[in-house]
Amino acid sequence: MRLATRFGLFGKDREFLLCVRADDASDSVWARVRLGDDWNIAGRVPNAIRGPWTGGLLTMSLSGSVVILGTTYEEYMSVLALPAPHRAPVVRRYARYVIEQGDLSEPERENLTAWLDRD
Repeated sequence: MRLATRFGLFGKDREFLLCVRADDASDSVWARVRLGDDWNIAGRVPNAIRGPWTGGLLTMSLSGSVVILGTTYEEYMSVLALPAPHRAPVVRRYARYVIEQGDLSEPERENLTAWLDRD
């Protein structure tokens, strides 16, 4: 929780994006969620974190200015905060690859391109 606060994950009213996938879906989507007063992102049992893949949680600020990934393995967990992900070379290469594949809708392509072009 301290890491998420320090890096600015939470927007107005404690909102942020959470990457989710329905059990029967192959693609993940970003859901806009709000952190409740009595809710803890990691929970009381961190190794029970579940995200779009087993043992993981992927979040992003509403502005796209920070990505925070949590993952679990055996009895431990690790958390990575990536401020300004649009500036990270590996993220930029992957985003360009996704755009070039042509599988995005026009609005998705425009949003991803604008995200890459931000300062």
